[in-house]
Amino acid sequence: MNRRLLLFTVLLISFLYPGQINAAQEETIVRGPAKVGSITESEKGFKPVNIDVFISPFPSKCKQLGNMFVVLNKKFGSKIRTNIHYMIGYDDKKDKFSAINGDLELREIKRQIAIIVNYPSKFWDYLEVRNLNILDSDWACYAELAGFSKDEIERIGKDAESQKIHALLRKIYDENKLTPDLVMPTLYINGKKYESKMNIVHITSYINSLLPENQKIKGAREWVKLGYGKYLNRPHKSGVLDIFIMSHCPPGIKIVNQILEKFERKKLSHVHEINFHYIVSVSTKNPTDFSDFQAHFGIKDVMEDARQLIIQKYFPDKFFKYLLIRNNDINSDTYRRLALRKARIDEKFVKEKMNEEGVHILLEDMQFAEELNIRASPTFLCENVYLVGPGGLRNIPEFSDIKPVGTCE
Repeated sequence: MNRRLLLFTVLLISFLYPGQINAAQEETIVRGPAKVGSITESEKGFKPVNIDVFISPFPSKCKQLGNMFVVLNKKFGSKIRTNIHYMIGYDDKKDKFSAINGDLELREIKRQIAIIVNYPSKFWDYLEVRNLNILDSDWACYAELAGFSKDEIERIGKDAESQKIHALLRKIYDENKLTPDLVMPTLYINGKKYESKMNIVHITSYINSLLPENQKIKGAREWVKLGYGKYLNRPHKSGVLDIFIMSHCPPGIKIVNQILEKFERKKLSHVHEINFHYIVSVSTKNPTDFSDFQAHFGIKDVMEDARQLIIQKYFPDKFFKYLLIRNNDINSDTYRRLALRKARIDEKFVKEKMNEEGVHILLEDMQFAEELNIRASPTFLCENVYLVGPGGLRNIPEFSDIKPVGTCE
C-alpha cells in the first residue's frame, strides 16, 4: 500500500476575534509555507503580526497552544492574524486522508475547517468550548454552547464530509508535497520560527515587541528571558544585525570574521545590514580624551574602537574589508596600516576625524551598550529585538555553523 504520512499546511483564513470580521474580511485564503509572512496592511495603517500555528486537535500540547490563542486573539484583536495549519496524511491509491490520532481526529479537523470556511468569526468561541473535552464524539453540544444555531451546526456537519472540503484538502496536499518536516506544535511569527518557550507570557511578550509603540497592549512584560537570549521591547528592524564587541577580544574577533565572511559571500540572505558597537566605560562624566575611557584590553583597545567607529561612519563600504585584514593581527601597527591601505582608506583623514570627533563618537556609541546592559564581547542584537550571545546565535538557522569560542567580560 502506497501510504505516506505527510506534514502539510491547511491554511484557510486569517482570524480576528468575533465582532471584528466584517463580510469583506471573511475570505478563504489558501497558501503554503513559502508564503508565510505574506500579509496586507490593516485599516489602521500598520501590518498586523502574522502568526502561523502548526497543530493537530488532539495532542495535549497542541490543545494547550490552541487555548493560548483563544486568549491571545481576545488580547490583541485585529493586531494579529492567526493562521491554523493541520497535520494530516494521504493515501494516494484510496484517495483517503488520515490524521495522526485516527478517524475521530480527522473528523474534528474537517469540522474545524468547515467552521473556518463558513463561520470564521466564531472559530475561537468554538475552540474555547470544544477543547474542554476534545475527545467527546458529541461535538454538536459544544458548538451549541459556543453560540452556533441548529441550522449552522447541521451545515458544519454536512460540509465537513463534503466533496468541497475533500477537494480543498487534496489541493493543499498537492501544493505542499515538499513541505519540510515540522515538530508539532510549531509557531511561525512574521515568517520566522518562534524559538522561545511555549507559554502565554513569552508568546505575548514577543508578539507585543513586534507591534508599533501605539499598538502595544498593556500588561505584557518588557522582554522575555530565554535560555540563550532575550527579547526586548524595541522597534523591529528587519534584516539588521548589531554586534557589540571589544576590538581586541580574541573570541570576538574569531566569530566576527566568520560572520563577515558569510556576509561578503552573500550567505546571510536575511541580513542586509551589520553595525558594530564597542564595549568601553568612562572614568569621568565628561570625557575629553581617550585616556578618560577604560577598556578590557587597555588604551590600544580604546583607540582601535574609536578608529573602527570612524571608518564605519565615513567608509561604510570599505569597513568590512578593513576589519578582515586588521583582525589578522589586532595588536600590530603594521597590520593596521596594511588594512587601511588594502581597503583604500585615507589614513590621514581617519587620524584627523579621530582627533576631531573620536571621543564624542565613542562616548555616544558606549551609551547604546550601557542602555542594553551589555558587558560581554561579543553580544548580538538581531533585528533590534533579540539579544543573544555567541552560543545563542547558533540557534538562528543562518548562523548555525558559527563556531563560538567564548567571550571577554
